[in-house]
Amino acid sequence: MFSRIHRSAVARFHNQALPTFARIAARIPKPGRPSLFFVSLPKSGTDFTWNSIANATSLRMPYFILNRSIISKVETGYYKLRKDFYSVGDFDSQILLAKGVRRYVDRGYVYGTHMAASHFNIAALQDAGQRRVTVLIRDPRDAMVSWTHHLKRVGPSIRRHASMFQHLPYNYFELSYQEQLRFQVRTFLPTAIQWIESWLNAFEADYEELKIQIVLFDELKNNARAYLEKVTRFHKIAGLRLDKLEAPVWGTRHFRSGDHDQWKVDLREEDIRFSADLIENRLTHACDRAAESHRSYKHMRSNMEANRPDAAMRHLVAVLEQFPAHGKSIKYLEEILAKIAPDRLNALDGELRKWKSDLQMFLYPQALVNKMRELVAREPQ
Repeated sequence: MFSRIHRSAVARFHNQALPTFARIAARIPKPGRPSLFFVSLPKSGTDFTWNSIANATSLRMPYFILNRSIISKVETGYYKLRKDFYSVGDFDSQILLAKGVRRYVDRGYVYGTHMAASHFNIAALQDAGQRRVTVLIRDPRDAMVSWTHHLKRVGPSIRRHASMFQHLPYNYFELSYQEQLRFQVRTFLPTAIQWIESWLNAFEADYEELKIQIVLFDELKNNARAYLEKVTRFHKIAGLRLDKLEAPVWGTRHFRSGDHDQWKVDLREEDIRFSADLIENRLTHACDRAAESHRSYKHMRSNMEANRPDAAMRHLVAVLEQFPAHGKSIKYLEEILAKIAPDRLNALDGELRKWKSDLQMFLYPQALVNKMRELVAREPQ
């Protein structure tokens, strides 16, 4: 249901609350401060994001998440609902409880789930009044490799908790790593692919009262500060203390390696073929449709038709910030820059040429995006 939170966060919470712990922690702040709702594919940097935002802002986490005794009960795989819980289940089985969400909306919290974008969950967000959600995605094959390592490290004690969304065979922990991966390719991977599709489809639906931000694990890995600034800016969280932001530490319990395309190294050939057949062009297609449903993409095209390339460029940057591997947007970028001035196209040429030659939807061209922002900043509004 909920990810483990760093011990430092728990210790900090207990130290702040000491003699009147239960009474203070149970208070629900009055509305009036934006809260940050965050959804992530499992094994994609959930704990790092939550803790970093809590450390670098005045946002607080829900009391029960920081209470070790409550979370220990949740991790047994069965628990009774508390009135401050806002979901039940985990990953694709996770159901959002609108009544619980209302306790945290606009009250200065950072909170979230691993839930899929089911109709029920989207409707629950809207019903509760949560108007923005950030969704962190990663190549599902790499997330699968990380999940397999996570299970291997924790061992059989995780079986009941994992059963909320994945049944593990009785002899699972007796299998070799390769056999465990073979199992996960056929169970976790299909779920992860559909999870990503669900959120890209939700973005495409363009809900009137729910704005969705898509971010990539690659952003977190390569520029954690820019990633966290982007997320907090979307949620209109003021007062981000940059001196409190720390880069992820790889090789730890929460960040084993974070390598992109690790699945190419770990999977057997037959499992690589199986995963390729499973994915086909599904994610690329869903990503392209989401990009073309972006309101800024539509504004960009209308400005191009009206021969306003400078205005079109500003809108196009907003699209590429979320969907940098969208081929049509890359073509429009070249066309717009050629209209504005060839020298500006030259300013981007190296990064753009490199990115065009190897478009990957789970990688993020931070240098290219930064240069595009710089060009837009120089243009008159």
